[in-house]
Amino acid sequence: MTLWRSFAAMLALFLITACDRLPDYRYKMTIYVNTPDGERSFSSVRQVRVDETPSIVDSSGMRQKVTLEGEALILDLPGRTVYALLSQPNNPDYAAYVPSAALGPYGSSGAKLSEAQQELREAKGDGRPNARAEEAERLREMIDVAGAKELPHTRPNTDPYRGPREIDQWPMFVEFGDPNDPKSVRAVDPADLGIKRITIEITSEKTTHGIRDRLPWLAKIKGRSLSGGFTAVGSPYGLDTGSFELGQ
Repeated sequence: MTLWRSFAAMLALFLITACDRLPDYRYKMTIYVNTPDGERSFSSVRQVRVDETPSIVDSSGMRQKVTLEGEALILDLPGRTVYALLSQPNNPDYAAYVPSAALGPYGSSGAKLSEAQQELREAKGDGRPNARAEEAERLREMIDVAGAKELPHTRPNTDPYRGPREIDQWPMFVEFGDPNDPKSVRAVDPADLGIKRITIEITSEKTTHGIRDRLPWLAKIKGRSLSGGFTAVGSPYGLDTGSFELGQ
């Protein structure tokens, strides 16, 4: 290892361990749909904030806290309005982590170490992984990816307890029988919508706001399920307002 590479690795390790802030970023999700009038695209920009906070659970004494500001992506299709949600069934944090599925290998288990990550291991002195340093480096590498990348519809399932099915990486889609009645929500199969592809890209554009103009009842029942009761965000017992907007 050259003196400069050694110094760079030690500096990176120092910055990661000494600083309690990781990069914030914004990403744009764009959904392309085949319609009778040809292909149309719809986009939404979301802000992701990544903090490191003290933890008594993690061996490093720190943990990553990821929060998202943004809203469901609105698709104005012929004769209907459809919403691509921030959550998936049983996955309330879907929108905060989905960029890695298109811009990986950030967060991918078993991903090949970049040169910078390998330097961090060598700088540590024992060759063992520094999980926090590697995750921070992967996050920075993801943010540096230029241009829109396609979000695969599914990915292979590596969890033997989840059965042979692949894991769905596209958002959940819903529409309302009556947009003034949150209880009229119903799921929509993306295959029935003519969705062609979905892309994600890092952007400097402003975070999208405006869903309350479409669904004004969001402010009135904030923090509740669409059926009117209280529930945790992303609860499997029913959709809540956190599936449509966060951080507002």
